[in-house]
Amino acid sequence: MSPIARVFSVLNLILAASFLAWASTTLAHSQDYKRKYEAEQAAHQTTMTEKDAQISELETLRDTARNEAETLRSERDSAEERANRVEGDLSQSRSDLSEAQANTQRLTNSVDAIQENNRQLQGDKDRAVEARHEAEGAKETAEEAQQEAESNLVDAQGEIDSLNNQLADKEAEIVALNGTISELGTQLTTVVELTGVSFDQITAQPAIDATVVRAVHDISPGLVALNRGSESGVKVGYTFEIYNGGQYKGQVRVENVRPNMCTALVTTAVSGTQIGQGDSAATRL
Repeated sequence: MSPIARVFSVLNLILAASFLAWASTTLAHSQDYKRKYEAEQAAHQTTMTEKDAQISELETLRDTARNEAETLRSERDSAEERANRVEGDLSQSRSDLSEAQANTQRLTNSVDAIQENNRQLQGDKDRAVEARHEAEGAKETAEEAQQEAESNLVDAQGEIDSLNNQLADKEAEIVALNGTISELGTQLTTVVELTGVSFDQITAQPAIDATVVRAVHDISPGLVALNRGSESGVKVGYTFEIYNGGQYKGQVRVENVRPNMCTALVTTAVSGTQIGQGDSAATRL
């Protein structure tokens, strides 16, 4: 073999060895990068799973708090209604007591009149012996009337005592109901603080009209999207009544608000109907 051929052979061997070394190094780096990428991807997937679980748990807590707020409002309204009924009963008891006291006064006046009549009869007896028997008969009649009046007075006093006891019971019941109302108000305030939705937002809604642009019923109880958002005054917690013409379909509660759109959860659905795209919505019917 000529010297030139030997030189080229040596150069080829050197180049081949260099290429093999470079390829081995590149492959090792590539496998290392692949392992790191797979590890990062697994960590990212774990983080996303944990985040989704936390979001689901927070949404469950939010829905539970809102349900508790609704229950507390219902209990507060019931307690106020019972208090109003008790107040009415108390007014009636006071009226009955006043009437009984008036009756007692009339009976007392009758007794005084009978006693005065007895004195007059006794005077007539002294002045007219010949009319003694008649006067004695009148006296006996008056005494019977007096006994009856005194018996009526005792009965009326018993009725007064009974009404006083009823009045005390009603006043105690009012105090207890006022305590219950106060406790329910405190619980409602706590729920409002936990949910971040103020009571004014729930109860004082402006008149807003909207249209259902999308309705999803695959997820219970159903979601709808309305073409009104924060620019129209919509806030989280507002409720919209859904209807189509003269047909009422139910109620939804706003859960998410964007400038020109909001999404709402179906809270009430009328049997035999289904909320759909194109239906009308309004905060006030």
